[in-house]
Amino acid sequence: MAKIGILKIKRLVEALLEFVKTDYEEKLSEGNESESFLLRCFDDDDYDVDIVYSDLAIELFTRSSNNNSRKLETRLLFDRDRATIPTIHIREPGKGKGKTDGIGNLDEDFYTNSDSSTQDMMRRSFSSQYELMITSANRHEVLVIEEVLLALLIGSQDTLALNSPFYSFDFSVKEMMINNDLLPDPLFIKSIGINTSYDKTYPSLEENNFLTKILFEHNIL
Repeated sequence: MAKIGILKIKRLVEALLEFVKTDYEEKLSEGNESESFLLRCFDDDDYDVDIVYSDLAIELFTRSSNNNSRKLETRLLFDRDRATIPTIHIREPGKGKGKTDGIGNLDEDFYTNSDSSTQDMMRRSFSSQYELMITSANRHEVLVIEEVLLALLIGSQDTLALNSPFYSFDFSVKEMMINNDLLPDPLFIKSIGINTSYDKTYPSLEENNFLTKILFEHNIL
């Protein structure tokens, strides 16, 4: 698993998308389509629109052919080339200091080198704000993706707390607008914000004698 937080979020989203697709296909094959996680995200109201949102959800989340140009995919950061296609862009607008750091941030564990020497692990906690930016030229697709993705995140919250480096999650949703001069094609955007906390460890430089040597040679100290 990648140590970079935004890559972990991307893998998490991809795993949730795979789950909702597999779950629906299994329930469908058993004749229990209505018991699938996907269909339980929607009620029977038509909302006075000329579209059935549950049908659109099935179409969006079960597309599997790589030849389908409108297959729902994830992207790191904002991919302008896919902005009008159903896409979840994973962003990290902000990262700040966490709440669990102690004096020196020295961890109880250490790295073991090939010569049997060791380096202390330095622990640092972070509070990060991630955004799952959902884009499409179709407003209904954006609404459906946001509804299902938020349900997946909330439904998996307990599992995530036990099996990932993130030990807290808060969610928020907002609609975003884009400058039409930058992207003249019609575009609709909803963004799911994830506020989370997690720890990372780094090797301590103080364990390496060459660090002091380099600092003195360059007259840094």
